[in-house]
Amino acid sequence: MKKRILSTLIFFLGWMMITCTSQKESLSKQKGIVLPKILKENSGLIMLENKLWTFNDSGGEAELYQINPTNGEILKTVKLLGAQNLDWEAITQSQEHFYLADTGNNLAKREQLEIYKIPKIGLNQDQVEVETLRFSYPDFTPPKPGEKTDFDCESLVFYNDSIHLFTKQWTKKGTTHYSLDPNLPTQVAKKKQNYPLGFLLTDACIYPTENGYQIGFLGYEKKGQNFLTLFENDHQKEFSPFDGTQKKIKLHTMGIVGQTEGLVISKDYIYISSEAFKKKAVKLSQKLYRFNRIFNFE
Repeated sequence: MKKRILSTLIFFLGWMMITCTSQKESLSKQKGIVLPKILKENSGLIMLENKLWTFNDSGGEAELYQINPTNGEILKTVKLLGAQNLDWEAITQSQEHFYLADTGNNLAKREQLEIYKIPKIGLNQDQVEVETLRFSYPDFTPPKPGEKTDFDCESLVFYNDSIHLFTKQWTKKGTTHYSLDPNLPTQVAKKKQNYPLGFLLTDACIYPTENGYQIGFLGYEKKGQNFLTLFENDHQKEFSPFDGTQKKIKLHTMGIVGQTEGLVISKDYIYISSEAFKKKAVKLSQKLYRFNRIFNFE
């Protein structure tokens, strides 16, 4: 009897090790697609009609790039008229618009931040006029010289007719959830809740399911470990992003896959983009990874 129990325990532990390893290795086993050099500082990702869209962060051109999800080729470039790239970080969408977040603020020098509202109907042209939404945080306090801030932001999603922002907390390694009205040109964000993610957040993506939605949070630890945390939520009306079943997945270190920056969850795949990475002897190109959406919650 003891031998049988021991054998069962050994089998179970072995199965758990294989399962955890397969999750950890799922991204690094793929070589990834090298993106064009112009996208070396890509900072966000979104999918529309089976094509991906991305952009560069601070100092880049005020442009969106449509890319082929299978080979990374740039298919189209759209100039955003009326927009300035101070520190673009994230993008989300409603039925009629993209919302591009100029919310990078790792030095907390910006009290007012912008989100560009981009009509999707204009993306078939080479340039499109955008609307600017300006906002501030209700609890913002500028840090003292040399102090880190919790008012950086690289992630947002659109749900229930609202824009939902998730900050990158450099001190607490968690996030604060705020909401915005997409129809107000100037406003103070509404603070919703704090959540201890345990890593520095770089992107978020929401995907509707039959009973609710799945939301993913992408980021990294200061030591270089990349993570993807997924929440499966059966709320269809109330938006509670950190409720439901949770799964935290290791995506390997920056030394293997670079610093992950963009996240898309689609029906069949999860797409993750990384920016060009150079540290000491490690030099990696900007890449796009795709893997099957195998991390179910059953």
